[in-house]
Amino acid sequence: MVQVIAHKGVVSEAPENSLEAFRAVIDLGIDGFETDVHMTKDGVPVLNHGYTLDSSSDGSGCISDLTFDEISEMELRSVGHHAERAVDIASLDDCLENIKGCTVDLDLKTPLKTGTPYIDEVCNVISDSGREDVLITSFDHSMLGRIRDLLPDNPIGAIMLPTFDEIDDILDILKGCYPEDVPLDRLSPDDISPLEDISFVDEFLGVKGMKPLDLFLNAGSMLGTIYPGKTFHEVSSAIAAQTDVASYIRDLGSDPDYVVCHYLSCFLDDDLIHEIHSMGKNVIVWTVDRFDIADKLAAKGADGIITNDPIGLKNHLAQSLPISH
Repeated sequence: MVQVIAHKGVVSEAPENSLEAFRAVIDLGIDGFETDVHMTKDGVPVLNHGYTLDSSSDGSGCISDLTFDEISEMELRSVGHHAERAVDIASLDDCLENIKGCTVDLDLKTPLKTGTPYIDEVCNVISDSGREDVLITSFDHSMLGRIRDLLPDNPIGAIMLPTFDEIDDILDILKGCYPEDVPLDRLSPDDISPLEDISFVDEFLGVKGMKPLDLFLNAGSMLGTIYPGKTFHEVSSAIAAQTDVASYIRDLGSDPDYVVCHYLSCFLDDDLIHEIHSMGKNVIVWTVDRFDIADKLAAKGADGIITNDPIGLKNHLAQSLPISH
């Protein structure tokens, strides 16, 4: 049966990326969770979705500019009935020490500051934990070879960008919407010249009713977290290179154990999951919250599905399994 992987933990039970949200994964019988790893100014890997703490905590600032002691004074924003509880930002060490018995998928982020020993520090923590079951993934595929050298017994995975038809034509159009000299992670609304008609992306992104400027800002922000310091013109070549997922993975020297595909890619190429399996690799799909799409991906043979609704999806898949006689 396909594994259900909770994006940031079970966020309906506790703040995202907290130890409590990860414990809920185990308590509720979810198969695993995905979380993002960043490093403090003094070299401590911590878990948070973004590079800054502004939206996830009662504090602010870029993680790489703060010490672990400074971050320890902050509290994660609480949800629901957890509002009265103080919840600390988790270190990777605490997570690996205390959360066991489920799949742990660590998404390593490209450091904002070049020259930092980010990969080495993260791999040291994983190595010291003795957790050879931890899956290490990244959008930044240049990291994977170094991770493989440092942790040869841990599985690694390449996270792929979304792919879609007529990619070259669409990228040429989009290049006219973004500036050539402003990195995506520093965009302001004044930097963007959005298309007024965004109906061409609605069929695969589901953005009906969204303002064009908001769509382009959100897309730029997402790509900016994957490729900090890069302009859209620089990133577009990386997007185009990943259009043929199977060929790209074959040529990737790090030989990942997992391919973490956007769900759209699995529908544009009906044989993609089968083809990746034939290469001896597992397939995890991100990020799926619609049960009908999850059903189709499970039928195609996906090994894991990352979702923001792990409780609902786990229950749905359990009920939709065919009964054998």
